[in-house]
Amino acid sequence: MNDKEKRDLLALVRKAIESAVINGEETYDETRFLQKQPVFVTLYKAGHPRGSMGTMDTRLPLGVSVCLAARYAALKDKKHNPLTNKELKKIKIEISLLSHPEEVRHDQYKEKIKYGEHGLIAEIPPFKGTILPQLFLPGSKVEDILTQVCKKAGLVEDSWTKQECKIHRFTAERFKERILALM
Repeated sequence: MNDKEKRDLLALVRKAIESAVINGEETYDETRFLQKQPVFVTLYKAGHPRGSMGTMDTRLPLGVSVCLAARYAALKDKKHNPLTNKELKKIKIEISLLSHPEEVRHDQYKEKIKYGEHGLIAEIPPFKGTILPQLFLPGSKVEDILTQVCKKAGLVEDSWTKQECKIHRFTAERFKERILALM
């Protein structure tokens, strides 16, 4: 995605968040950003996460899925209260366009999962958790990262050692708004 497309996608997400917070309306674009790929939207306020939501589902075009993720990050993230109208100018938006996940075999974890490069999905149906590459703690070992994503999925910490636990990796192209309003 080129720089103009990134700016346009960020503007679309900001519009979707403002429409959701101010009017309770859903806004998205079905005519542009037609590619189908996993996406996450993270909101920051004063440099700290203020909401995050995404989808690995690729049935909807990006112009729709990124707006839905933004709306949920603003209003439905269980770790935060819904975003208020007063906060709108204080948030900074980051979009993570994700690659399609690929399964990693249990005997390949150490060689196939790279710190800071790969995000992970842990799954034992019906439980599933995702962690973005930028959320790994510095100096984390592969085992720590696998434990972290299992906990996020609501699984037992060592579930990644079990054959029924499927681990997938993905990469993320991240970009965010450059100007943070300080109002």
